[in-house]
Amino acid sequence: MTDNSIETVQCVYFSPTGTTRRTVEAIAEGTGLRMADPIDITLPAPREEWDGSTQGDLLVVGVPVYSGTIPSHPLDSLHRLTGNGRWAVPVAVYGVRSAEDTVGQLSGLLRTRGFRILAAANFVAEHSYSHDKLPLAMGRPNKRDLETAREFGGKIAEKMESHPEELPLESRPLKYGENYRRKREDWPENRRPGSTTRVSDYDEERCIKCNICVESCPSGAIDPEKYAIDDANCIRCFACSRVCPTGVRMTQLSPRAMTFFTDLLDAKKEPEIFI
Repeated sequence: MTDNSIETVQCVYFSPTGTTRRTVEAIAEGTGLRMADPIDITLPAPREEWDGSTQGDLLVVGVPVYSGTIPSHPLDSLHRLTGNGRWAVPVAVYGVRSAEDTVGQLSGLLRTRGFRILAAANFVAEHSYSHDKLPLAMGRPNKRDLETAREFGGKIAEKMESHPEELPLESRPLKYGENYRRKREDWPENRRPGSTTRVSDYDEERCIKCNICVESCPSGAIDPEKYAIDDANCIRCFACSRVCPTGVRMTQLSPRAMTFFTDLLDAKKEPEIFI
């Protein structure tokens, strides 16, 4: 494939609460290229069924930042990708604390799969732990963020047209290695399930048994009959608390976590573009 034959862009994303999806789709829209059907590897079934095939000439690959790295759940899926020299744009989406070098980690993974990195970005989104009493980047990506994402897409198209070249962004190894969050014993002790955050206990009287929380869980951690959450499999994305229509599922943080994140309420973070 030659660079002049770029006609389609395709999004690949892991997005439990939808913020990464909205960000990468805005970037793809901004390129002006024809958009192939997105590949959503958020939920267990489609993630396991996907064989890694893609139709896009250019891929925009987005992941949220969890503890300074790529969540482990989409790793197997991402390792099925085959670039064959195609261009990719890695995007890390984080909730005000820090993106760390996640976009470098994603760049490294994509390069091992045969992609060239054309551009990259860090975008800000509402933190998974955000709630009424702790509004961490509440409402982001907002209108301005999405406009920036579309403008970034336009810059990608311009670079593709005028001087397509590999972005000199250093590839980084995964922060905690391949097994992070796969085996409880491999987690850093202070980040093991129950150490700082959890979803509130099931309240049978208030639950309407709509199963929305079960269907939205990216790790299949919610029992579809008893609605109990398997702490060892829960990744603390709090997608269940976002979609619960009765508020039964609530975000609970330890006093230490509340203190830490309260100090970040006034943090002003903006997107970072690398092109």
